[in-house]
Amino acid sequence: MFRKVLVVAACAVTGLLVVAGPASAAYPPDAPSIGTSSSSVANGGSTTVSGTGWEPGATISLTIASTPQSLGTASVQSDGTFSKDVTLPCVDSGTHTISASGTSSSGTANTASTTITVTGSCNPGSGTLPHTGSDAGPVLTLAAGLVLLGAVLVIVLSRRRAAADV
Repeated sequence: MFRKVLVVAACAVTGLLVVAGPASAAYPPDAPSIGTSSSSVANGGSTTVSGTGWEPGATISLTIASTPQSLGTASVQSDGTFSKDVTLPCVDSGTHTISASGTSSSGTANTASTTITVTGSCNPGSGTLPHTGSDAGPVLTLAAGLVLLGAVLVIVLSRRRAAADV
């Protein structure tokens, strides 16, 4: 009888292991990653940068490359994620890399990156150069008029003298 109970117990344990499978744990933990709410943003526009796989409570530094500029920092939530609305600085249009640097969920320093396409330019208004200096047109017209008046006076006076000498 004892053997039958032992055989049934062994079969039950074997069946549970086959059906349930081994316990699985993600090791090593997933590397941190980031993304943006849109893949294309107008120059000087805004987007949301979010990430997963970071150490809860850590501060993540966000930068945009090409001409490295800070986009600020974000705090990681208890589930290892963060989300931050950022405004892009004035950069050349084209593809740029946004990077997040901080402590990963495994406790090591890590950097994750994503690319974004920046469109347009940062020139405010119509995109024309600003008006500097003054309008010299009226001054030049006055100066030309005075030179012409002087030339006419010289001619008139020289004719009077020539007529008076005769």
